[in-house]
Amino acid sequence: MNAEIAIRAARLDDCDDLGLVTVAASLGAFIGQIPERMLDLTWTPAQSASGWRKLLAELHPHDVFDVADAEEHGVVGFVWAGASVRQVAGVGEIRGGGRTATGPFDVLAPGRLHQGEPEL
Repeated sequence: MNAEIAIRAARLDDCDDLGLVTVAASLGAFIGQIPERMLDLTWTPAQSASGWRKLLAELHPHDVFDVADAEEHGVVGFVWAGASVRQVAGVGEIRGGGRTATGPFDVLAPGRLHQGEPEL
């Protein structure tokens, strides 16, 4: 059975799901790819959720932070984007995970669409 996925603005009550998604995706991506001594295997979804609560409470008003909400499964993904910190006209950033993609790119957010190619 396929779940319907809604893209919507993140809310503070999404933070527990965001914490679980972030830790599961990060560990799933890096375990077996880099030495485990370089990973923080004590990092928990609760710790990550705490960080997301702080971030969402202080989110810049021009940033977009949307989640993919899969009905009964809750939040299964997210995107965080905003103006470039380099303050270059027409350039934005997709943020998160310690890495930032900068450039004009396709960002579909409620009420706006920007097009172009990212620069990683």
